[in-house]
Parts: sequence; C-alpha cells; structure tokens
Amino acid sequence: RFLPRETEFLRNCNFARQQTQVRNHERSQKTPSMKKIYDAFKKCLEDVFKLTAIEKLKLFQASETGHGIVQFDVSTEEASLFGQIETVTTLNGQQLAKDRRAIDPSYSESWSGGYTIGDSPFRNFIASDINSPRIELTGAGGALSKILNDRFLAAQFHEFGNSLSALLSGKGDVERFGNKNAKDGEDKDSGEALNACMVKKLK
Repeated sequence: RFLPRETEFLRNCNFARQQTQVRNHERSQKTPSMKKIYDAFKKCLEDVFKLTAIEKLKLFQASETGHGIVQFDVSTEEASLFGQIETVTTLNGQQLAKDRRAIDPSYSESWSGGYTIGDSPFRNFIASDINSPRIELTGAGGALSKILNDRFLAAQFHEFGNSLSALLSGKGDVERFGNKNAKDGEDKDSGEALNACMVKKLK
C-alpha cells in the first residue's frame, strides 16, 4: 500500500519523467515502473547507508529544464538527518569540468556529467547536456541510466548518494559508503555504490 509521501514521490517523478523520456535516446528495454524504482531507491538507501529509518523521501526530478530536489528525513544508529539537497542543471558538461579542475587540479577530463563537493553537500551538479554523446556514463551509473531510460534520474540518484555520504560522514566524505576495493579508473564514491545497488534491484 502506498503511503501519502510515496504517492507524492510517484506523482512528482511521473510528471518530470514524461518530459525527459521523449528526448531520451537510450530506450533499449522496458522501463521499470516508478513504484519499482522508488522501492529500489528506498531499499538501497537503507542498505548502502545503513539507515534505520526513512521518515521522509520526496523527489522532484532534475531535467534539462529544471533543477532537482530531494527532501529527506533519515536516521542511523548514531544520528538523525533531515533537509533537502538541490541538484543544479544549468551548467553544461564543459563548464562543470572547468569548475571541477578549479577545485581539483588533478581532474583532467574536458567534460563532466556531474559532481558533488563534499564540503557543500546540500547542492550538487548535473550537466545540462548529460544526454550528449560527449558525456560517457560508465560503471553502475551507466548501467542504471539504461535501465531507467533516463540519464538525469540516474545521475541525480548518484549525486544524492554522494551528498548524503558527505553529510552522514560529518567530514564531507563522498566515498564513506563506496567501494574501497575499486580498481584504478573505477568510481569508488558512495553514489556509485547506490547506483550499483539499484541496478541489482531493478534487473
């Protein structure tokens, strides 16, 4: 049975999703229902981030035409955390890459699909042109985008995972709940761990 908050989540997602799916070119398989996506998102938040309770989880989906927001109220054994995280979509991949290089000189890519600054976790970024072939989504993020038929939604889940990790760690650590055994070149942040869990749930 849907709870009121879950119904609101589905209504918000369905509206935004109708707008983005028309422009999406990755329709290789049947897209899971929003209920199934919501259930996977919620369960993976519990599993990856060791949450003991989720009192609120409301998503306004990011798209080419608007920022995204996730409102949340969650608890772990150590603490409770609530608020909202905004996903900004006004900058293109080239602009994001430039900003990332200013923060991290070791970043060498000319285009970026998105990023989260650990010290400022209440706002993260997704490239406005994330559907461009210039931006390659690899690993679990790429796999999830194909399952969802929606790069914006997959990236929003990824960056929300990084923001939540930074907040729960208390130290701005976006890799706190990620894969510590990731090989060179593999994404080891918490957002990738969230994406990987969702891929398993939705296959």
